[in-house]
Amino acid sequence: MRASVRGYDRLLKRELRLNIKKKKEIEIVVDFRESDFKHLCGSQYFEDEIAKLKMLKSEDFYKDAHDQGEFTTKIMGSAKYSNYKDRVMLTGKIKNILYGKYSVYEYKVMPGKRIKADFFLLGKYQGRETYLFIRKRRGEDVYGPVSVFFKNDKLHVSQHYEYNQRPYTTKHKYCIKDSD
Repeated sequence: MRASVRGYDRLLKRELRLNIKKKKEIEIVVDFRESDFKHLCGSQYFEDEIAKLKMLKSEDFYKDAHDQGEFTTKIMGSAKYSNYKDRVMLTGKIKNILYGKYSVYEYKVMPGKRIKADFFLLGKYQGRETYLFIRKRRGEDVYGPVSVFFKNDKLHVSQHYEYNQRPYTTKHKYCIKDSD
């Protein structure tokens, strides 16, 4: 978990700017915050077996993960951890995904899926396809990351998020550092 936090640290104070186009051009600005880490790494899947995890503020969870604290230790010791360790690892590798080739799609809710997002990026990490979902932040003009995971190649093609849709044309993509 600590390696994942260190990788995610490299995204803080950075923005991803995407200029995408289908019929009209849209600029999407994605920023990365400590408060996004808790959900990105899948901590919600452990809330039923780790008391007080749900009550822990996102920023406090980030600090706990950074220091390999009580909650992080419990998550890594959980029987469920092996099911989600790839997601934890990918959270720290988002920068690697963004510096590679990827396509941008509008997210269309699929039956049985609970992700709340506006767009997703389909990229690769170590040769495996990955999804990074983003959603507009409430009351802001920027987007934030909400989920990242490997594509499940065992699913029928019709169950893949990008099924039956064309990606946006990506005109420009770049990361900039904030002035903070």
